[in-house]
Amino acid sequence: MNFLEKKESLAKLFTHYDRSNKPRSPKWFQNKKGEDSLLFLGTNTKNKEKPDSNLFTLDLQSGEWNNQYEGSLTVKQTELSKEEILLKERMRASKSKTLGISKYILDDESGKVLYPIEGQLFQDNLNEDLENKDINKRLKEIPKVNDAARMHLTLSTDGHLVSFLRKRNIWVIDLATGEEYQLTTDGKSGYQPFVMQEEFDLYKSFWWSSFIEENENERIYSIVYLVTDESMCTKYPILNMKEHTFEVEEFLYPWEGTENAKQELRLVKFSIPKKKTNNFNIKETVQYLKPHTPLKTAFQDLEYIIQVGCHLDFCWLQFIDRSQKHLKMIRLEINEDFIEINNEKEQEKEKLKEKEKEKENEKEIKDLQKYPILVQVDTEYWINSTEIIYWFKNNRNKFLFATEETGFRHLYLYEIQESQEKKIQKVVCKAITAGDWIIYDTSKLFVDESKELVYYLANPESALEKHLCVSSFADGNDPNVFYMLTKQGFTHANIEMNKDRTLFFCSFSNIETDTEYSVFKIIQKESQMNKKFERPSVEKVVECYSTRQLKESFPGKINPPKMFSFESKTGETIHGCYYEPVNAKRPYKTILKIYNGPHVQYITNSRMMTISLRTQFLVLEGYCVVLIDGRGSWNRGLKFEGYHKLNMGGFELEDQIQGLQMLIDKGIVHKEKIVIYGWSYGGYMTAMALAKYPDFFSYGICGAPVTHWSIYDTGYTERYMSNSKLEKEVYEKSSVLKYVPNMKKDKARMFLIHGLIDENVHLTNSTRLIQCMYDNSVPFEFQLYPKERHGVGNYNSYCFLQASILNFLSKNL
Repeated sequence: MNFLEKKESLAKLFTHYDRSNKPRSPKWFQNKKGEDSLLFLGTNTKNKEKPDSNLFTLDLQSGEWNNQYEGSLTVKQTELSKEEILLKERMRASKSKTLGISKYILDDESGKVLYPIEGQLFQDNLNEDLENKDINKRLKEIPKVNDAARMHLTLSTDGHLVSFLRKRNIWVIDLATGEEYQLTTDGKSGYQPFVMQEEFDLYKSFWWSSFIEENENERIYSIVYLVTDESMCTKYPILNMKEHTFEVEEFLYPWEGTENAKQELRLVKFSIPKKKTNNFNIKETVQYLKPHTPLKTAFQDLEYIIQVGCHLDFCWLQFIDRSQKHLKMIRLEINEDFIEINNEKEQEKEKLKEKEKEKENEKEIKDLQKYPILVQVDTEYWINSTEIIYWFKNNRNKFLFATEETGFRHLYLYEIQESQEKKIQKVVCKAITAGDWIIYDTSKLFVDESKELVYYLANPESALEKHLCVSSFADGNDPNVFYMLTKQGFTHANIEMNKDRTLFFCSFSNIETDTEYSVFKIIQKESQMNKKFERPSVEKVVECYSTRQLKESFPGKINPPKMFSFESKTGETIHGCYYEPVNAKRPYKTILKIYNGPHVQYITNSRMMTISLRTQFLVLEGYCVVLIDGRGSWNRGLKFEGYHKLNMGGFELEDQIQGLQMLIDKGIVHKEKIVIYGWSYGGYMTAMALAKYPDFFSYGICGAPVTHWSIYDTGYTERYMSNSKLEKEVYEKSSVLKYVPNMKKDKARMFLIHGLIDENVHLTNSTRLIQCMYDNSVPFEFQLYPKERHGVGNYNSYCFLQASILNFLSKNL
């Protein structure tokens, strides 16, 4: 098969392979009659030529999908703005368009639902007019005042308003009238700078307060937000290809050791009339407030604000220091800890005053009124930020929070003892879970306050499986006692529970079994009603869906991978797997797919391992594909991940080689035909492998690698490697460039790939490597993708790249 045939074959395969018909974005909804229904997005397969994505409800008796709407919505086609494209890059979200409803925002109490579609916004109410299913009659469009994108749509806590970001300013919409109102005008509010998006998974910085004051004519709302100043950040020029020339795009990017963006906490209060008023001017109602003591003055170690939220009449805030080893969580009272700024223009004057105040004698800082610290965590490795927090309803002094103080992420109950004047006297903390396993950082907490139970996603039996578990937070509970509610031998995901915590939806699979989506019922024993913690029983209510797409569209036989494990030289169990080609003889020419950086886990007992499209296509071409989660990979606890501390590039390949050697000894892998293939951190590992172990790895496919950590960002690099001024030797030792002279010089053994407009791992990383290889007479192959960023997302470019990889493999192995 020639290059063009391979490209066309891949294009056909990718076109036919479609995962969209599974239930997506499930949510439980209790209607005004008190009846539970499960909502989710799916594909309306009745229209085979143009299958629209629709909102469905699940019949809990039959398992049938009932579409919420009929017909196709008439909308204008729009292009994504640059801001939206960059956000999707940070979120690793697809830029491809979905016909119909691809997202929905639901208010549980009122039944109001919002649909952002093609840059337009529509609203409906799931408690009204349910007999009429005509989508064009049911959905009401909320018009825009201009064409700029509405981003990060968020419903107010009472469901009457929706806030959003437009060109880095906060706006709100009154859903009753459809009117848009602009709250901030400085172009610095409500958004997150690059490092906070890329390294902390934070994409907006404004939060509704549930503290809503009300009178006969109006409601007074509060939004807590951050103002971001990036003027001190380094600028990186990116060449953007145009028809006849290049356009230089300046991208704000703080390299390690340079200044981060500065963020300040603010509060905006404003009024919205209950009835439409012709002469209403929101500007006359807006108040801008700031903390009475600047946060940076009160806490001089504050560097990154990693979580903010509101509950009842206060807001809470988590921050960490520059080293990312120390976390504090504080509380600010909405009506007591903020003071008014007369108007937004005066904010700049206030900022200058604050800077002068910070320079004053440090003795005065001790006398300033500070904010109470609710949680303080210190670690020898680093803080992994998490969204796992739950504040008890109608209780300002009780919350659940997850930390890794023991080395594993576990739940703790915090109870605040305060005086009548709201002064905190004591914070009592007790463990709710314990053991050498973790609660997933993406886990939602489903709390049953009346029965004092908390449900969460964890891996207590094996690092390869996720399970729904339940623990008790009643007085006298034993944190070592928990119950696993899902079946062992499977990986579970997409957990959603109803309000009463009696039903849950989940998907589950293993490497042998297709993914099933089902609803289960939790039946508590009578003793639990008396707060005695016992194992509940679980029964399947109905199956919703089972996925078998790949079998129908893939041209070859699909076999699951074979799992293996071994003990590392430091005593940890390392998990791996390999995919055997069907019509080939042992030992096999082999591709090692690698990442092995922080916050990534490859090996799980799930069907996704089996239906990995790119992996199975390589297997079909006759290659054995191996994956290994070595030390430093994710979801094994902080110590296991902590091998990265001041040692990136120094240990990871030892585990990969040990695993491969075991497969060589068993006659599975051909020792002279091993290709290593990785992207991003995996690209870094690939380059390191060819430079440090040139006699073990024959060839490497190296995508968008970091080649020297001094040219990567602050938040990621300093978390694991400190900074280059303090750890110069560590940085030099971890650089690929140091080892390039060791690379083989007989032929091109590296296939290097990079996107020209990569704003994450800059092209400079590859150009420095290229020059170093020139200087040392090391031959290589290189492909530059002029319109691609950190990943190759364009359909034609992607097919071309995959065909190029097959070509590189076939001519060398």
